[in-house]
Amino acid sequence: LIVSKVFYGFAHAGSPQIMDMYGGHLPHYHLNGMLGTPREKDNILSLWNQFFRGSLSFELVCSYFADKELLQKAHIVHDRIRTAKDLRCT
Repeated sequence: LIVSKVFYGFAHAGSPQIMDMYGGHLPHYHLNGMLGTPREKDNILSLWNQFFRGSLSFELVCSYFADKELLQKAHIVHDRIRTAKDLRCT
């Protein structure tokens, strides 16, 4: 249950994000990217969160399968991401 909650919103877009993709002089959905929009900076800053959540999920799976060696490596990666201030969304 925990792992499935970690990626909620990553694999399935929420309605506010979907509606942000709609607009223009002849209104339509922009499916080829939206460079230069107000949301671009927010999404770049939140990229750290995707790496953080992904590494946490991997750590949880290693723990579930009791793979101590892989869990130790996963913990190191997760800790590096957690402390990476240049990726942090602040």
